Amino acid sequence: MVEGMDTAALIHTARRRAHLSQTELARRAGTSQAAVSRYESGDSPTVATLERLLGAAGARLHVDLKDAPSLDVRGDRYAQVRRHRAAVRA
Repeated sequence: MVEGMDTAALIHTARRRAHLSQTELARRAGTSQAAVSRYESGDSPTVATLERLLGAAGARLHVDLKDAPSLDVRGDRYAQVRRHRAAVRA
């Protein structure tokens, strides 16, 4: 799931710039028109799905984290997440 960006606008803008209908974008991306509609209405796709949809419209996803705050993955919260993941995988 992609959070912190307007993926609906990204998909819609890329599709319109490519002069594609939702149906044609869906066909090129290997998904359904209904899925494209949901994503353009605000459902959040995975990064892989977003890349596939944008690629099918001739666009490219570029993520730059240089201005992102540093994360201390040794902190208590991340330790809790690691313990939870280990428990789920067991």
